[in-house]
Amino acid sequence: MFPWHTGTGLRTHVQKDFEKNLLTYASNFESDIFKLETTDDARVYQIHSNLLTTKGGVLKTVAQVDGGFKESKDRAYTFKSTSTGTVARFVEWAYKGDYSANLPVEHSAEEISRLRDIAEADPAGSEIENLAKRIRDTTVDENHILLCHARVYIFGDAYLIPGLKTLAFDKLTKGVQRADKYNSLDRDTAIIKLLDYCFSNLHPDDELLDFLGQYTAFRIHKLREIPNFLDIVPKVGYAILPYIGRCTEPPWEKRHYETNSKLPHYTGR
Repeated sequence: MFPWHTGTGLRTHVQKDFEKNLLTYASNFESDIFKLETTDDARVYQIHSNLLTTKGGVLKTVAQVDGGFKESKDRAYTFKSTSTGTVARFVEWAYKGDYSANLPVEHSAEEISRLRDIAEADPAGSEIENLAKRIRDTTVDENHILLCHARVYIFGDAYLIPGLKTLAFDKLTKGVQRADKYNSLDRDTAIIKLLDYCFSNLHPDDELLDFLGQYTAFRIHKLREIPNFLDIVPKVGYAILPYIGRCTEPPWEKRHYETNSKLPHYTGR
């Protein structure tokens, strides 16, 4: 029984909202298909244009038939600095309201081409196994679940998609909380890469950077032992310094530390 079936037969605002949402949902699938591509992979992702218009933030300008852009006429858009996995997660979120980090490992077009060339020249597979191992070793961190969420978050920030950005924020901060329970080099290396990536691609006032600054200050004695940490200190230092010596709890404990920093404080969600 639907929530408006109260025995009176009267239409309520609940029924009206349901019907409006149902019509909107149905109209998404009556629209034409728009293609999304990346420069680092040959895969093409398809999405209904009405859905891209309502969920795509600034992408709605190219999704509209009369948008006036070349992409509007071609019904295709190519991302030049977005990974194929991030685009796949965006499309999944647009349809489902959620996304999964468990997608195929992302390799560059150059790596894939190199693998194919070696496979043809070395049928026995000895050289390709060695190359594949080197690729796996160098891409494990790149495909770490924390970095997957960070890419989605930055994608949502860049294309003004607040719903996707909020979801990625929650997944990322909870992912850091879970990862903090395990002491491993893989975890610490991924954290360093996460800090480097986020502080290189977000505005200094972004709330996520305050969260990461608090976490780094909390785990500074461990993270500073990682060789690459010193390389990123110039980028992250301003977000860490306000909490050094004062952050005795991780940021998800929701304690508010008074600082002179102009960053918006992360106080938990």
